[in-house]
Amino acid sequence: MPAPEYVEHLMAWVQSNIDNESMFPSKIGVPFPKSFPALIRQLFKRLYRVYAHIYCHHYPVIVQLGLEPHLNTSFKHYVLFIDEHGLASGKDFWGPLGELVDSMLKNSKPPIALYGLDGTYASALYTASVKSSSLEPVSKSLAALSEVFKKDPKLPKILTAPTLSPSDKSQIIAELQRHTGAQDKSSTVKNFLDTLAENNRLGILEGVCEKFQQLMGAARGELDLVITSAQVCSGSRMDTGRQLTCNFKELDRKTIQRLETAIAKSEYSQGKKLKVLSKIDADIKGGLIVEVGERTIDLSVSAKIVKMNKLLTDQL
Repeated sequence: MPAPEYVEHLMAWVQSNIDNESMFPSKIGVPFPKSFPALIRQLFKRLYRVYAHIYCHHYPVIVQLGLEPHLNTSFKHYVLFIDEHGLASGKDFWGPLGELVDSMLKNSKPPIALYGLDGTYASALYTASVKSSSLEPVSKSLAALSEVFKKDPKLPKILTAPTLSPSDKSQIIAELQRHTGAQDKSSTVKNFLDTLAENNRLGILEGVCEKFQQLMGAARGELDLVITSAQVCSGSRMDTGRQLTCNFKELDRKTIQRLETAIAKSEYSQGKKLKVLSKIDADIKGGLIVEVGERTIDLSVSAKIVKMNKLLTDQL
């Protein structure tokens, strides 16, 4: 049977099953037949033959027409749906498109494992972004939200307020969306914010933004280099009668570049591109804390004080 004729018969057969109330009941309370799972698997298996035929025999024409993004997106949704509901049967289900399917399934999973509630939500958002082919726009949207948190230190307290009403949450989400701009065309970020609000988890949004950037860095083959320094103080000593004033000021660019170069040449970089982030934490008293991936080099004054206190305690 010629391929066009087969496709026409197949589509008519699929439509007839969907229209069959005994197989696809549309009324509430009417149970699905026991043969429903087997029918669904058969439907998807036969529809796969259409995708396989197009990719194997007509893909050059699809490319010439500029339609490959539409074909790839359609097939990816098909693959992810089958994977989500376990509809593939047998080791050779995917046949000639096995490698393409493997790459689609592999790329939808977060590149690294994250922990904590914000890490769990960030991983879920990453997977949803891949499935909707909106990973880069979502990343840009969350980066924009991170800037909002930096500019408005009161925002975390507002998001964690237990008295927020549904109306308050809707207004907050609308305001946050204003900062993401027109990048969220797939509504992935909006849906995610709605989910956080519904689950009373808006308070973890800042952490989700940070964790999501970690996932993006890992996906790009980058390694986070976090350099934490203390406050920069100016003025005279306290015993002179003048009060010492401390200003929040990050390390100068030259010092950061020297640290980045040194880490890049060491085994800590693992040969990956470094993504540098400079932070300030007054609690470390002085010195530096350098975090490279999962490794931490603690050169802070606070760490030295802890070691000294422990040494004195042990001796006493």
